[in-house]
Amino acid sequence: TVIQLVQRFRDPDAGAIAIDGVDLRHMARADFRRAIALVPQDHSTALHPLIAVGRQIALASQAVGRTRDEADERATDYLYAVGLDESFADRVPGRLSGGQRQRVSLALALAAEPALIIADEPTTALDVVARAEILGLLSSLTSLPQAPALLLITHDLPAAAICENIAVLHDGAII
Repeated sequence: TVIQLVQRFRDPDAGAIAIDGVDLRHMARADFRRAIALVPQDHSTALHPLIAVGRQIALASQAVGRTRDEADERATDYLYAVGLDESFADRVPGRLSGGQRQRVSLALALAAEPALIIADEPTTALDVVARAEILGLLSSLTSLPQAPALLLITHDLPAAAICENIAVLHDGAII
């Protein structure tokens, strides 16, 4: 997937974001929802507290057209992709550590098969070890062939080392 970010630095209203050549401003809502997945900052509230994480991942997979059986099978694959095993599928989010919940959030994003994953402060409130693991995971998952592109939003400049391109913003302007 080719993502182009076009921005004229002196005219902030002149920018556009295109995925596979289609400007997001002109994309149908359903296509937009399939094109982009979010790994939210607050992993503690991003998951439904009463639904097992395997079921939540399967639901994300069903949303892009998989049958329930296919989605249930793939849920375990997505857990393995983020470093968790099938035993996590039956757990509810309250039984997971912060790093595990963030991994499940990433598995949810992958299950949607997006062209772009937006990771908003994905290491917030994680310990040093979990932070390093999540950054390594993001880097490895997005470097595979046919992998989604990654837009990492962070205040942690060392975390940006996993990125190919970096834009630093101050008061809404690229500096």
